[in-house]
Amino acid sequence: MRKSFADWESTAAFSVIVYGIVQTHGIEGLTTATFMAGFLIIGMGLARLGNYLLTILHFINNFRLCTLILM
Repeated sequence: MRKSFADWESTAAFSVIVYGIVQTHGIEGLTTATFMAGFLIIGMGLARLGNYLLTILHFINNFRLCTLILM
């Protein structure tokens, strides 16, 4: 399967976030942030809030698209 530009862009953005967390809080902080994000997603799934999670993800993708257009 061929990756689109948006897939590469989100990987690049994520690496900047990971780098910042590691620089500020170390590997322990990155591990903590990863577990917190995982528990948040699992909790939203158990509470049947998956549609809200999708809404948030669509908002983030649209925001990134708008920033690319404005650049």
